[in-house]
Amino acid sequence: MGINEYSFPFERQSTVDLSDGTLTKLWNAADKTLDLLTHENYNDSYQEFRSYIQTSWYAARCNYAIYNDPYIIRRMLIQHAQNQQPNGIFPMFAPDHPQDHNFPGILESDLFWQMSLFDYYMQTADKETVESLLGNLKRNLLAFDELENRDGLIEEPPHTYWIDWATLNREGASLTV
Repeated sequence: MGINEYSFPFERQSTVDLSDGTLTKLWNAADKTLDLLTHENYNDSYQEFRSYIQTSWYAARCNYAIYNDPYIIRRMLIQHAQNQQPNGIFPMFAPDHPQDHNFPGILESDLFWQMSLFDYYMQTADKETVESLLGNLKRNLLAFDELENRDGLIEEPPHTYWIDWATLNREGASLTV
């Protein structure tokens, strides 16, 4: 019997001294979770071992606070840009996205990619990387324009709405996205 533990070789860039024991435990749990679920990408879980855009956005925010290591979020932004579908929509995870128009995506992933790109620039000021991804951002924004109905709502998108396991109406026009 044994256990293997893998983690990304982060170098701590900050420390926190919290007067509240509960907050300290939460901070340490976030730190440990980020450490264990980070390998070559931020992985959603040990079971799926996939880099979902949403998971990467949340993990990157934790990373910026604790380690300030932009490597993995940069990698995620680029991998998803390379897997962008012809219609401008991003796959929900990368790099193992089958190029199939029937692939079940998560539409909100695109919004998380957009937020990740903004956050990445605000944290790093890496103008070169961001400029290299602006064409992907433009194609993605145009894809959302094409999904809007005359009232400006997303109607009958090519992928499902999925917001953290919430029960949502997935038919017709929706205010969800």
